[in-house]
Amino acid sequence: MNTWNRTKMVGTASLNSKGNVALSMWVNLRNGVSAENLHDSFEWWEFILGDFKDFLSE
Repeated sequence: MNTWNRTKMVGTASLNSKGNVALSMWVNLRNGVSAENLHDSFEWWEFILGDFKDFLSE
């Protein structure tokens, strides 16, 4: 998890007390967000999930 967090700009990896992996991504929704911006955030999330899956299988 430290390697992921040190080398990736988006998406924060962690382990909970039971050793389960979690991945989070910060998205600013304050004062509203356009449909295009929300769609872009979801596209980033999909990309990050795929990248994280590959990272875990290495």
